[in-house]
Amino acid sequence: MSQLSREIEATRDSYWERERQAARNTTVLLVEGDDDKAVIEEILRRRRATFPSQVSVVVAGSRKNVLAGARLFPRHAIHLLVDGDTWTDHDVHEQRQQQGQTPLHVTSGWCIENIFLAPAFLTGYATEIAERLEHERETWVRAPHPSLDVSSADRLARSLTDLLKGDAAEADLHIDSLADSFEDRVSEILALPVPEQWQHVHGKRVFDQIVAPMLVASRGARVSWRVALAGLIGRPPPLDVLLAQLLP
Repeated sequence: MSQLSREIEATRDSYWERERQAARNTTVLLVEGDDDKAVIEEILRRRRATFPSQVSVVVAGSRKNVLAGARLFPRHAIHLLVDGDTWTDHDVHEQRQQQGQTPLHVTSGWCIENIFLAPAFLTGYATEIAERLEHERETWVRAPHPSLDVSSADRLARSLTDLLKGDAAEADLHIDSLADSFEDRVSEILALPVPEQWQHVHGKRVFDQIVAPMLVASRGARVSWRVALAGLIGRPPPLDVLLAQLLP
């Protein structure tokens, strides 16, 4: 092991030890990133202002680290919260089986920001944002990667080939089949009720590129619009179950 690798490992071990010490005598909720922590802590605070004496929200840095929570916090009661991302219901079921007795909560949309894209919520809070998102809905459903041209299966195949370059040949990927499968998946999503369609888009990108800038432009800068909206969103799934278990 190189000196750099040893230093990185020591830094990582030190971080987890500090978090274990800070979370003594509380239930740990392990989340992927800082944005998740900010949103969840505001929702917990709205339910019970004294929640820090009962629940410690800890940033793991990745879904992989969250799923290793039982090993990282072997002496704590622990809950895990991860982004749904591209997981299917079958994937979620398998992951919960692997976790055994450790509760695993999965966002109902791509990530936690998808809760702020619900048309009913936005229409009541920021009509101008709801109208823009409705206008761009299909574009966002067709937005898996910034470098991909998803306007047609043929263009998607070509842009996939350009993105992968030599890796595509090495992996023997069937680009045309992938493109056709993508088109089929887009059609399936667009056939869903509109609120459900918004669960399948990359919520973090939509929030950062449209929702937050429009809120700043119309209502001024805030320390965090995620936190501001978290105080208004209520308890959409899976947060309803999570809150009931953490703060009964």
